[in-house]
Amino acid sequence: MKPEDLSTFYLDYVSMKIHFNLGPSGQCSGMIVKEKDLFGNRRDEGTKFIKIS
Repeated sequence: MKPEDLSTFYLDYVSMKIHFNLGPSGQCSGMIVKEKDLFGNRRDEGTKFIKIS
């Protein structure tokens, strides 16, 4: 994991970005996983993710 800012990290070996939703007190209230390399992950294998747009 490589930090991008206070609440976002980049996983370069799987081309994914994880953003933690932080509340006013700094507690994590959720997270968003974003896939960065859509062309590299075309096979129907691995973890299933739901696309939010």
